[in-house]
Formats: sequence, structure tokens, C-alpha cells
Amino acid sequence: MRILRRITWVVAAALMMSCSAKAGAVLTHVYNLNNSLADAFGGPSLVNNGATLSATGLAFGANQGPNLSNAISATDYSIEVKFSFDATSGYRKIIDFLDKGSDNGLYNLSNTLDFYNAASGGTLAAGVTEDVVLTRNGATNTVVGFVNGGPVLSFNDSSNIAVFGAANQLIRFFQDDTHTGGNESSSGNVSYIAIYSGALTSDQVAVLFRDGSPTGPTGVSSPEPATIVSALVAGVVAIGYSRRRRAAR
Repeated sequence: MRILRRITWVVAAALMMSCSAKAGAVLTHVYNLNNSLADAFGGPSLVNNGATLSATGLAFGANQGPNLSNAISATDYSIEVKFSFDATSGYRKIIDFLDKGSDNGLYNLSNTLDFYNAASGGTLAAGVTEDVVLTRNGATNTVVGFVNGGPVLSFNDSSNIAVFGAANQLIRFFQDDTHTGGNESSSGNVSYIAIYSGALTSDQVAVLFRDGSPTGPTGVSSPEPATIVSALVAGVVAIGYSRRRRAAR
């Protein structure tokens, strides 16, 4: 009976832990860009627009960044991008949200991360690989931008300028909109893109930058509840069996 009670307690605890972990953002798509545009999780591939793919990433010219469709929630998400720009003077678009139909979006603005026209902060440098994360909480409409693990900008997106409004939640990376002429772009290189459902916390982004793990910190991705419970139950049963054998001796 003691073993049974312990199993019951462990199962309940495991379910609570796994449910808590699942409440956070979940990693859904990973693009390592090592001679491939494929998603490591088997989802939709990136679409190339004339850039050069190699073992070190995708080297793009101005407005040659990749596209991605059907891979993200329009309103509740996190995007991590590791990239470098060859030029950081003026506006250089990083993420476009409305299929080039709006000037709003995530930019480098003269070596600063900028969400036009809402907030800016942090430092970006030409020729240096930067780790940029953008999160949007669908429940609160809060948008936060991070550079190299630290938060640098934040705003309330009540006007939905950080919502992916194009068909199939199209994301355009490093492509400027045609609304203002399409000249606010830079050549560069992108080596990693990750998409999460839900908004990462500041602590989670810091861990991602520090550890560089595609599976992320606790609460980002975790084993399925059944897997956790089965493993813990098996362990408890094994302990009980071992004790019975010792008692029999």
C-alpha cells in the first residue's frame, strides 16, 4: 500500500509539473540553415529569394531574405533570429508583417533595434552576428524585443502592428516593404531561425542566449506528460520491487 500511495503521489506531481511546463512558450520550428532550408521539426521550409545557402547559413543580398508561411500564430509568438547585417546605417528591415504592405515592422535603425513606429533600444553592429528575439503576448498585446539575451524595447500593441496580417501568416525576413520604396534593407547572413508558440519570458530568452540550446529552457519545450509519468512510475515500481526482494532475503 505504501508503494501504491507513493506511485499515486508521484503521478499527481508529474502531471502538475508537466502541465506547468506546457503553460509556457513551446518551440515549434527550427531552421539551422546548415546547407538546408528545412525545418528540423518537419514543418514548412523557408523559401529562398536568391540568397546563397552554405554550411554557415544563408548569405542574402538586399531584399533577398527568406519567406516563411504557415508556421506561426498571428498574434501570440516568439521569433529568434541569429543574423548579421553588412550595413547598419539608417533603417534596415529585419521582419516584415504585412507582405510588404506596411512600413511598420522590426528594423535596425542606425545600430539600434527599432520597431517602427513604437519603440527602440539596444545596440546592433555591422558585420557582427546578433541574436534578436521578438515576442508578442496575445493575451496582453505586449511586444518585447531582445538583443543578445537582454530586453531592449517593449510596447503595448493595441494597434496590432506586430500581428502577422498577410495570408498564411507570411513572415518576410530582411525584406523591406514596397510601401516606402523598398530601399530600407541590407545584405548579410542569417544562420539560425526559431519559432515558438507563445511569448518567451525574459528569463527564458536569457537562458537561450547563454546556453544556445534549440530545445530551450524549462517551460519552453518538455517531454509529453505521459512520458514523464511512465518513467517516474517505472522508477517507483522498480524501487518497490527491489525492497521486496531484500526483505525476502
